[in-house]
Amino acid sequence: MNSWRAGYEGDLYGLFRRDTQGKELALELAELFVGDLNRELLKEFRLARRPDEEWRQDKAPDFLYKDAESELCAVFEVTRALDERATQRNRLREDFLEGVRSCLGPSVDGDLIFFFQQVWPGSNRLDREELAELSGKVAAGIGPWVDIARQDAHGGHRLDLSPLLPAVVRRFDFGAQRLYLSAVPVDQNVNVVEEYLLPVLSEANCKLRTHYDRGCETFLLLDCRLMEALNVGSGDIMDCSALPHVQHVLAFDVSDSGVGVVPLWQAAGARLALPLPGSAWIIQPPGWYGD
Repeated sequence: MNSWRAGYEGDLYGLFRRDTQGKELALELAELFVGDLNRELLKEFRLARRPDEEWRQDKAPDFLYKDAESELCAVFEVTRALDERATQRNRLREDFLEGVRSCLGPSVDGDLIFFFQQVWPGSNRLDREELAELSGKVAAGIGPWVDIARQDAHGGHRLDLSPLLPAVVRRFDFGAQRLYLSAVPVDQNVNVVEEYLLPVLSEANCKLRTHYDRGCETFLLLDCRLMEALNVGSGDIMDCSALPHVQHVLAFDVSDSGVGVVPLWQAAGARLALPLPGSAWIIQPPGWYGD
């Protein structure tokens, strides 16, 4: 990771922690994207209103921008595209690791890495007692094994933890003087349309309807820049024709090259002709620099 990316993501996390409602984080993304629109399309869009704050009793989008030259309006609904289930699983894995750590004796050291072979936990949630019992059983299995594993400093010796949980654990020495525990979850791509985007798109379609009927260009911006975000790629192309009030759907992530923009949908007849779904481009935000 280059120093620009580390600094930018650090700023995003700081803003997220301070901004409990997510409004300023959403505005930061909208401003970043609108600045790119202005440069590429030679427009002069400026923030004019925040409909969601003005019409608290009704569902309304986040931001309305007007082009100073043409009076064209662009309306944005911004949502942080988190996979909430993955977030919950990660929290439970951390609690599990802490439980194992507390059950292991002081003589156990090294870097113990749990490699999961399928999604865990699955659909069944574990309560505190069940998690504590499981942590104790796993620690009991690791105790006698860790001395054997010490002979292989590069993790070649593994302990299969099934049927307790779908994972193996490896012990890496590398001269560790204390105990480190971490988990590597299986790479599980979310079914973006069915599992997350359909309900988000339906809500955005409702919020954008009034402004669409008034002739505004309508956008749904999916903020995938922070951890636990949906894995959205340029190959994810969707058909939103059943949701006529959403004209553009774009996802945003972070790479060493800048902030990536992935167009997922563009309605026929949209006046702002952006790159079509299946393509992608990079925005270099203010302060970006190459290492």
